[in-house]
Amino acid sequence: MKNNYLQLIKSHPATLTFGANHYFFSSIGQSFFLSLFIPFFMERVGISHDGFSYYYALASFFGGLMLSFIGPIVDQVDVRKYGYFNGLLCALCCIWMAHIHQPWMLLIGLAGLRLSGQGMMPLAGAAAMGKYFHHNRGKALAVAALGMSVGEILAPIFLVALLQYLPWKTLWYWLAIFEGIIFPLSSFLLVGKEPAFAKTALKKGEEKSRQFVKTLLTSGSFWIWGLLFVFTPFLAAGVMIHHHALLNIKGWTVTHYALGFTGFGVARIVISLMAGPMVDRFSAGKISPFLLLPLSLGMILLHWFEGEWVLFLFLLILGGTLSFGSICGTAYWAEIYGPEKMGTAKSMVSTLMVFACAAAPVIFVPLFKASFFPWTFPFLLMLAVVLSFAASKTRPVSTEEPEVLAPKEEV
Repeated sequence: MKNNYLQLIKSHPATLTFGANHYFFSSIGQSFFLSLFIPFFMERVGISHDGFSYYYALASFFGGLMLSFIGPIVDQVDVRKYGYFNGLLCALCCIWMAHIHQPWMLLIGLAGLRLSGQGMMPLAGAAAMGKYFHHNRGKALAVAALGMSVGEILAPIFLVALLQYLPWKTLWYWLAIFEGIIFPLSSFLLVGKEPAFAKTALKKGEEKSRQFVKTLLTSGSFWIWGLLFVFTPFLAAGVMIHHHALLNIKGWTVTHYALGFTGFGVARIVISLMAGPMVDRFSAGKISPFLLLPLSLGMILLHWFEGEWVLFLFLLILGGTLSFGSICGTAYWAEIYGPEKMGTAKSMVSTLMVFACAAAPVIFVPLFKASFFPWTFPFLLMLAVVLSFAASKTRPVSTEEPEVLAPKEEV
């Protein structure tokens, strides 16, 4: 496996870095990044922590709604131009965040960052890998996704350090420079003259894309597979936002949670590298119905056992499943609909994921109440089993033969 990755990286260093670049710069719209500014936002616009939670959920919902319209454009244009535009959009949102002084301004800024950072940025990175690579698509996605892991590790450290010396508003101006200048410039230097990226747009443009979106939305199989890939991010969002309630019910401490989250991060990297070759060998369509099997085991353990080791093991499994699902969820749509349509399908699932993550904080409030908790994980386990079984019996059928537009890699 190590040699396969090294060969791939040696053959396509610029293209893989281009994908990882998108994942890394998507940190600005992720929950772990924005949460570091919550105290400053609350003080600036005069809202409580609960108030911020509602604004954040609403902003995520609006971001997901906009992604459903903007996301499919990735299949209509050169993916590089899509990325450049998104970098500028991120920069404008950063400048906006430096000037907020009313709750409605915070809502608009958060919605923009959730759209451009959490939504469009990783979508462009995934689409680039899915369109450019064919035989090594799984491994390429795994390498690119490491950019997000690097962001999760480095961004909080640097932010906390910089906030000791810079006003938080000034920091948002620096973030605008990174997103609006450094990101587009580095992306251009990497693949600005790569002709293969210009060959991945839908031939009939917007009209064909809209027709395909309608086909997806009226397909029961698309919803089954979409919900299968969204289940893990939904569960992760609920557990992370309400982890204090879980810790209180189980009698665990924040220290146990922090230790478990370390395992979560390590698992994301390790499983990501393992998932790539598996997807290339067996195909995402064959593997994905078993995606929630380890997570189901984790939920059983979390329901029946009280030891601190259970939390660590559950977060380990959760992190691994998130990485595996991310790679399978991108490769699967490329396998089914071909490189020229996979971006649209992926964007629709990304929209569904954003909606699910926005709803999770509200849905998990009653689920993590002590009175209902004995039924919480059996209920979630039942959902996981139903989705897995339904996916194993259902497979979307492409309306056309997929056209492989990317060059064949010599790996």
